[in-house]
Amino acid sequence: MVHHTSINWHRFLLGKFSLKRLLFFPLIFCVALFIMGACFSERLIFPYRGCSYDKDLMGLDFIDSKDGHKIAISYQQASQEKCLILYFHGNGEDLGHLTGLLEFLNQQGYSTLALDYRGYGLSTGTPTEKTTYQDADLLYEKAQDLGYHPKDIVLWGRSVGSGPAVDLSSRRQAKALVLESPFATAFTVLTRIPILPFDKFNNLEKIAKVKCPLFIVHGDKDRIIHHRHSEKLLNAYTGVKERYLIPGAGHNDLWAHDLNPLLDSLSRFIVAN
Repeated sequence: MVHHTSINWHRFLLGKFSLKRLLFFPLIFCVALFIMGACFSERLIFPYRGCSYDKDLMGLDFIDSKDGHKIAISYQQASQEKCLILYFHGNGEDLGHLTGLLEFLNQQGYSTLALDYRGYGLSTGTPTEKTTYQDADLLYEKAQDLGYHPKDIVLWGRSVGSGPAVDLSSRRQAKALVLESPFATAFTVLTRIPILPFDKFNNLEKIAKVKCPLFIVHGDKDRIIHHRHSEKLLNAYTGVKERYLIPGAGHNDLWAHDLNPLLDSLSRFIVAN
């Protein structure tokens, strides 16, 4: 006779409750988080797939990285130029998605020079924190080759683009730094507090090294990167600074709101500094 023994799956998976087991689960969670952060964080930070444009994109050009990659850039000069904006986009965008925004900035008198991170758009390679910093330097040098001086250059970083923008402005001179929906650090977007011994794009640490004026814009209803991140950056920065919160705006719809007050504030800020 065969006896069938039923399995208590709850006990098999979780075991008998004990204080030791209760303390064990947070440890497992931290170890798993550590492994994900060490091995897979950059895949999560740069989830982009596909390309939204072709070689007919307005202003398209390429610059060569020192390790042999082609970095796609777009340069558009405003007819009545105030200054040049070096624009670093978010992690779900490429140059093709920026067409309307860059044209709008041109109409306001801002020339624009933007790039695609490696693996984005027509740029070759694989994006990492380190390569975004390297390619940001290349973009800055391209601006100088075009005849722009540091006092003519505004660095603008949106979301993950705040990483290369802050890093670049901590090492190079610029007229101003504009951060759109930025984070304090990449990991604390999810964890809220720093719980790992390392992080990615540590803007909070680098912001103290920035010497140019700082202007931050953030939606007060941003559920992806809460505006407390930009508040931390603002408080950590000791130079000339201003923050503009757009009422009712989330993370990806800033430009769908009335931006006239923002543009007026930004223009006055840039002119004054």
